[in-house]
Amino acid sequence: MTTSPRKILYVDADESAAASVSLCLGDRNYEVTHESTPDSVLSELRTGAYRVVILSMDPHGPVNGELLIKIKQQDGALQVIVIMPPDSVTKALDAMRNGAEACLLKPLREFNSLAEALELAFEKVDRWWLVLAKLSRSKKIARSSACTP
Repeated sequence: MTTSPRKILYVDADESAAASVSLCLGDRNYEVTHESTPDSVLSELRTGAYRVVILSMDPHGPVNGELLIKIKQQDGALQVIVIMPPDSVTKALDAMRNGAEACLLKPLREFNSLAEALELAFEKVDRWWLVLAKLSRSKKIARSSACTP
């Protein structure tokens, strides 16, 4: 595990909740960028180097299941943690089917469950980068072996 901050895009239309979550995650060595609209989220994902997104969903607002689908279409490898109201099993299942890595319920009374979900998401990203690095090394070795008589 690295000690440098890990970048997270936190998506929430509620500015006060976003400030609270950002502060808490910053204390845990996460670098948090907050966005509140679908267009700003998709734009930030194109320019930022994020591997994990926290999506605080409001089924009746702009941050909803449709945004999750757009995020995963833009980059299917992003780990998306969804925080949603506890009003529908169907919406939670939809989030899972549409690529959410984890689903937590609002209101977040303590951050341990979010911290655990983040740690698991970053571990998954780290494992993929390790595999990709090994594949890259073995491809270089295979190329250099093919060039020697």
